[in-house]
Amino acid sequence: MGRSTSTAVRPHLPVEEAPGPGELLDVSLRRAGVPLTTRVLEAGTDSLVLSPPADVLGAPSRLVEGEEVDLVWADAGDLVGIPVVVRVTGGERWSAVVVGPPQRVQRRDAVRVPMDARAVLVGADEVEVPLLDLSEGGARCLVDPVLVQLEQGQTVRLQLPVEGLAGPVQARVVHRRFRPGTRHVDVGLEIVGLGEAGTDTLRRHVFTRMWELRRRGDL
Repeated sequence: MGRSTSTAVRPHLPVEEAPGPGELLDVSLRRAGVPLTTRVLEAGTDSLVLSPPADVLGAPSRLVEGEEVDLVWADAGDLVGIPVVVRVTGGERWSAVVVGPPQRVQRRDAVRVPMDARAVLVGADEVEVPLLDLSEGGARCLVDPVLVQLEQGQTVRLQLPVEGLAGPVQARVVHRRFRPGTRHVDVGLEIVGLGEAGTDTLRRHVFTRMWELRRRGDL
């Protein structure tokens, strides 16, 4: 007589890898929308019960039953993300069913991420410039010296496309390099005096951007 066997199926999100109650998570939408955050109310095997998602101003936002989003959080200095399917339970909570294993991005890998966005140099005039990449401590922009003349060591005000940052940040020019065959200058900027809250907001944006690029296979 044959002997029956069973194979234990490893859950997508083992308890030891799940975020704990009260932990703040970023909700990364796969459709157009503003960044959202939520907090863990309960963590179970392959599912989470979460507080209503809200934008950076604390205004509540609605998710669509059955849509896929990514939940992203920081763990021991790394970035962890999981794909989930939204299950709306109504009231003051919603549930997320985990549909894939967690992926971890180490902080040293998220030092600088490529951007497809524009920033604004704020001075006597406001000049929009392509934002080439971004880190928690700096940015790299492409500047037309006919429109803006920047000197090494000069301090400028830079409006970044980062939800949650209160107004332009202060940045110091640390390098300038002309791009061959163009009149544009590749300008490296060091962000200064941002403060703990602003630095945390920028770090989360960089980590989340890194997660999105990894998920899409663009990095």
